Amino acid sequence: EKSDSNKDWYLPQPNAYCYSSVLSACARCDEYDEAIRIMERMGDIKPNTWVYNAVLSACASRRRNKKSNNNNGTRRVQMALLLLNRMQTTYDDEKNHLLAPPDTVTYNTVLAALGGGELDDDTRTMTSYHERKEILNEFIEGGGELDDDTRTMTSYHERKEILMNLLSTTNDKSKELEEGQSQKSSLTVLAVDILLEQMHNRGIPRDSLTYYNAIKAVGAASFKTDDDNSNAESIFRYLRDAGSNKFDASLLTGRAGEGLTFVFHAALSVFAKRGDVNRVVQTFRIMKEEAKLKPNHECVLQFLVAVGRKNNNNNNKRYVLTSVLQSLHGNASNTRILQQYCGIDDTFVVNKSLEEEFYAVTISSCLFSEDTETVEAIVTQMKENGMTPTPSTMSEIAFAYTRMARKPNNDNGYVEKAASIVHEMSMPSPKLLAAVASAFAVTQNYQNANAVLNRLHTDAYERLEQQQNDAEEIINVLPGLHRSLLKICASYGNATSAFSFVEDIQNFSNKVSSLNTTTMYNNNNSSSNKDEAPLLTSDLPQFADILVADDDNNNPLSSSKRKTSFFRKNTSHHHHKGIARKMGMRGEDWKLLLIAASKSKDWKLCINTMQFLRPYLCATHPKRGNPHKLTRKYHKLSRALTSLLLCLEDCKQDAWAIRAIDDWIEWCGRRPPKEAVLACVRMHAAARRGANVLALLQKIVVMKGSSGEEEEEESTYEEIIHIGGITHLHKNTLYEDADELYLRAINEKHLAFSMPVVDDDNKRRKLDLHSMNIAIAHSAVRTAFQQQVTSQQQQNENNTNDLIIITGRGMNSFYRMRPVLRPEIQRMLMEEFYPPISTTSIPGNMGALRVPSNDIEAWVVHQRQQRDIQMLSLAESLKTPLSLTAKALKKMNNDK
Repeated sequence: EKSDSNKDWYLPQPNAYCYSSVLSACARCDEYDEAIRIMERMGDIKPNTWVYNAVLSACASRRRNKKSNNNNGTRRVQMALLLLNRMQTTYDDEKNHLLAPPDTVTYNTVLAALGGGELDDDTRTMTSYHERKEILNEFIEGGGELDDDTRTMTSYHERKEILMNLLSTTNDKSKELEEGQSQKSSLTVLAVDILLEQMHNRGIPRDSLTYYNAIKAVGAASFKTDDDNSNAESIFRYLRDAGSNKFDASLLTGRAGEGLTFVFHAALSVFAKRGDVNRVVQTFRIMKEEAKLKPNHECVLQFLVAVGRKNNNNNNKRYVLTSVLQSLHGNASNTRILQQYCGIDDTFVVNKSLEEEFYAVTISSCLFSEDTETVEAIVTQMKENGMTPTPSTMSEIAFAYTRMARKPNNDNGYVEKAASIVHEMSMPSPKLLAAVASAFAVTQNYQNANAVLNRLHTDAYERLEQQQNDAEEIINVLPGLHRSLLKICASYGNATSAFSFVEDIQNFSNKVSSLNTTTMYNNNNSSSNKDEAPLLTSDLPQFADILVADDDNNNPLSSSKRKTSFFRKNTSHHHHKGIARKMGMRGEDWKLLLIAASKSKDWKLCINTMQFLRPYLCATHPKRGNPHKLTRKYHKLSRALTSLLLCLEDCKQDAWAIRAIDDWIEWCGRRPPKEAVLACVRMHAAARRGANVLALLQKIVVMKGSSGEEEEEESTYEEIIHIGGITHLHKNTLYEDADELYLRAINEKHLAFSMPVVDDDNKRRKLDLHSMNIAIAHSAVRTAFQQQVTSQQQQNENNTNDLIIITGRGMNSFYRMRPVLRPEIQRMLMEEFYPPISTTSIPGNMGALRVPSNDIEAWVVHQRQQRDIQMLSLAESLKTPLSLTAKALKKMNNDK
């Protein structure tokens, strides 16, 4: 409208039809959440049926939701049911008429949403059909309103809780039927039944789309359970109901206009996808005998799909498929197969243009069950009949061979067949070449895998150089292929092949970076470069100065030429942008190279690779952004340090272990993974460097709250590293260091154990060893002995009281009433303590031991004497060189 006063233009206020158009656009774009938000902002405008149907279509849209998790699909189903409830319970001001009465489109859309989500709880079975139907009907028709914040009904949680409580697990496994339903009917089937019943009771007509969506919804639920007998019975019931319901499909467009045949296609499709030939044949029988319909070529296609997907790869399956396909060429002797199974007479004729489609569908179905022998027979039959398989068909065959080659215990024959098919194709797709390269790598044929990779790199470079429009296809394939090849090398521990792949990847990335076409795709791919190396101006870390011996022939870094071409080129790779950065190595790729080097025991390559992980680790520092997002990135790289430490442990490079952990803490500002810490502890404990273990653990503990672990796991982290440290120190007879670490862990409350307590009755100290392993129990006993003697001396008491050690009676041990800790403690006190310490049982208490005070005092005195002897020996060793030096100087002066 145009205002005469100020000459300004104003847009009219949106009405319900305007909102329905916008919501329909959201549905076409699969913007489910946005559609809900727009509907909630309608304000005083009352939504009509068109508006609700548009939002429901957004709930049923699965264009981008096919790969989403089950929670999203379940949420969409629940929202569709709640919207339907609002339509059924929202009246006008006079409470006479519904504001948005549901129609056929409404119910069809809700049924479509049921086919894309999930209502079932597979862990539960239900007791009675009538009870379940009544509860679910109340759930769908129950009152309530949509909450603006949670977008759920206010009473939804209560009703769902009641529903799930009544659907508790039962031991009744009977198969009796009630009104055509089995005891194990799923919630999806019940919801479909209720919706169809509501349409019948309210006089809402049902059409072919109604039954099509109902069958598809039940079919989708059947794929989630092994026992789908009840769902199959429901599908047959819907078919018979559709046959008895005389609906008019002339107003429907597309395939839905076929009417009842369209409904039978849905049932055949559901059964065919499962390879259920028996139910496909039963559907054909209902179609011919009850519905009086004549199957068309699409019905025959579904029969071929069912036979092809059947898991039994035998001669009978091959005979049926080849006979049906041969009958397409006018071979009357083979038409009896179609007459027997599909009820098709001699008048059935397939157009020549559809013959190739029949062969392609059959081959795809056989490849789904990996029946390559039948596929080869069908391809041979095609060639005999003067037909040539299409490139797409040959690509599917090659893909199937690559999938079979990637399975364990398969020979190289499958990948060779896939490679031969690719060799015969003029323009194989980049995805197919990538699959063949990965299959070669899985079979450890790295030379051929590298050849295919170089072919893709050459093709991609030529497309980018010539600025071809199809360059983006191969660009999107290469990063996944790079990571797949490195992951395979890491799994096999082949560092040489992994390094070769890395060198080719980096050389290709450097070539791409020199092209002027980089900016052409930079904007398109900038959003996907989530793993880019950040720009850093810091100097090279200490690891870059490591030199590799030239005489190590097995080391891929032994050649100085290769080392220069790989590392020096990559030092400037941080400023590459666009495609070059996407094609180059990323953080997880460097991690895979390090894992491969770790498994091959190449510690020098591991340390050098850590240099290239540094910028990615620095980017995960908690001070650089959102802590939760950075923590997820950190966890993807944290295994690199563990692999490095395990390699250093195997190669006995304990000095580099401490340096690696120090640099890791400096780069990412987080505590290192506990597995890496324990590997370093094992190394230094085996080298009898207990002081290094204590210093390392102390350094890590003070970084509380920055480990990258979840908050509830912080105590677990500290407990694990302290238990591991005490255990490994004890294993290498570093008892004093183990005692010190135990005392520190107890005082700082890193371990949930306690020091000995004094019994008020008899003044005896009690030490509880429950939940301790042998190493911790050893340190606990040693510290208890020392503390008891020290306490008695401080109090000037002449006699030391006995110590009571509580070991338990084995109530919770694997062998009930056979304690494990008690005999081990007795053995430890007799064999690992000198002088040996005896123990006695306490009458009436088999879960405790009494340690005599005399033995405790003798052991403490012996420990002090041994310490004095060690100090005197050390003083003597320091004194001897000085005395010798003085005598030598005196002799030199006398000679002068």
